[in-house]
Amino acid sequence: MLLRILMIAAIVFSIDQASLYAEGTQVLEKVVSSARSEAARLTVIGSIRAKIMDRKDIKSRYIRVRFDGKTLQLAGFVQSTNIAADVEQIARTVVQTGTIETYWKIEKTLKEHEPYKTHVEEQAADFAIWAKVKASLASPDVRPLLKNTDVQAVDVDHGNVIVYLIAAAPTGEASLDPHIQDISGVKSLSYRVLKTFQ
Repeated sequence: MLLRILMIAAIVFSIDQASLYAEGTQVLEKVVSSARSEAARLTVIGSIRAKIMDRKDIKSRYIRVRFDGKTLQLAGFVQSTNIAADVEQIARTVVQTGTIETYWKIEKTLKEHEPYKTHVEEQAADFAIWAKVKASLASPDVRPLLKNTDVQAVDVDHGNVIVYLIAAAPTGEASLDPHIQDISGVKSLSYRVLKTFQ
């Protein structure tokens, strides 16, 4: 009788072990598959961004690239519809099939971080303001206000601050003004907002 019980216990144990092994293998396969998908997704985004940055006429820091593995989303601020078309064409060389969603706002005065030809002190002051604005926008007090919004870029020119925002949903009534206007050296503050929702 004892021998029969031990044999049954051994069989049950071996079945449990096989079941656990199978479950563990499935979990591992899911983790590996997820890691591969994420790596492929990031590779697509990185390739598109690199190609955009190679073009000197495209102000790449104003453009957001998102890819979920199926749909590519391009959103941002461009100097013209021709530039927008060029960005879309560049993206299509990387993602040859699938859906591409685009959201553009034309801003003719975009610039890269090209120092204006004035005093070094003014350039340093603008950089200090830029750093403080970026830090403020990343602070725990401000992050909830930007729940559905990305800060795509911040420009500072002689103390005049422009914040470029890409909103995926209505932003509500809360204002970012108190978190930026009190920063030393800020003379004026304005926003450019691109909506990626209907």
